[in-house]
Amino acid sequence: MLAVIRRSTLLFILCFSALNAQAGAVIVSSDVNLDGVSRQSLLSVFSMRLSYWQDGSPVEVYVFADDDPAHLNFTKRYLGVFPYQLRNVWDRAVFTGSGDAPYQVLSTEEMLEKISTGKGAIGYIEQDLTGTENVRVVYEY
Repeated sequence: MLAVIRRSTLLFILCFSALNAQAGAVIVSSDVNLDGVSRQSLLSVFSMRLSYWQDGSPVEVYVFADDDPAHLNFTKRYLGVFPYQLRNVWDRAVFTGSGDAPYQVLSTEEMLEKISTGKGAIGYIEQDLTGTENVRVVYEY
């Protein structure tokens, strides 16, 4: 009986560790002149409060759906907010006419395609970027 409990406990710990070890990265298009970024700056970008990069070019923000595990992981782990909190900010800005919501993508492939071909584009991904062109990592989480 004790051996069964120990095995199940070990299995739980290994699964939990594997879930928490999921690595992600904030990525930008190659034209964005940004080497690193703070959490506060990213919160401004992803809450759509920052519309232009320092060089004056517009920011194009790409996100996954609210219920996508990558979106949940990124918002909770790095931004420190829940997806519904960002959604409320976006909806309020759209409703009042004071701003726009970010562009939503449906897959990792679409995220990579939009960031690599976009101008001033920023997004996030939970995948190895080996062999991906025109995309730069500005933060790993």
